[in-house]
Amino acid sequence: MSQTQTPWFMAAVVMSLFALGGVLFGRFEQHTPPARRIAKQVLVVSVFMVVEVFAGRPWSLGLLGLFGAFFVGVHGWWLPRNGVNGLTAEPYDVYLELIGAKAPRAPTSGFPVAQFRAARPVRSLDKVREFYGEGLGLPVIGEFRDHDGFSGVMFGVPDSRAHLEFTQGPHLPHERPHPEENFVFYVPDGAAADALVRRLAERGYSEVDPVNPYWRQGGTTIADADGFRVVVMRSTGLG
Repeated sequence: MSQTQTPWFMAAVVMSLFALGGVLFGRFEQHTPPARRIAKQVLVVSVFMVVEVFAGRPWSLGLLGLFGAFFVGVHGWWLPRNGVNGLTAEPYDVYLELIGAKAPRAPTSGFPVAQFRAARPVRSLDKVREFYGEGLGLPVIGEFRDHDGFSGVMFGVPDSRAHLEFTQGPHLPHERPHPEENFVFYVPDGAAADALVRRLAERGYSEVDPVNPYWRQGGTTIADADGFRVVVMRSTGLG
């Protein structure tokens, strides 16, 4: 019997494919414990050897073809259809949510923060209210007028624990904001995220192309009246 006709040859082929897959697609398995990954490989190799011994080479090759078709379908169609890159698994939190795995819990900190505010100068508070209030639907949690020449409005994200402040005053913002100056809103509900994008589009704010390809993976980037960008990500965000 030729050495290529033995069950061990088929086992070597399957193990080689596992090794190649680990190099090219290892990102998809990094959340899986090593013992579980090894057990999966042993199980798959054992199945192929059993088929090879009791059914013959044509059946084991057919099974290999089914595995290949399934792999191509998942990485070439199903993952991209659900907003995940089939080659890189990005955004990884979306991938984990998609397969039902839990994202790693973020480390805790003793940093004693009661609130967080991101402040930004703008040219028109009316346009800010239209974009962030009417469009995104953020609640106004505070505002002020003519404090030493400055007026402003604050929006909760989603409440006063974290909020955005926009000010209008004698010092105009710089002319060209960098395209990576993003406010990113993580919206797990895809229908709700689509509704936000539609509301902004109805007010004349259409999608722009992000410079960072990461924001295309399940996200929609939209520029406000000052050119600053908001990313609506269809994701739960960090775990």
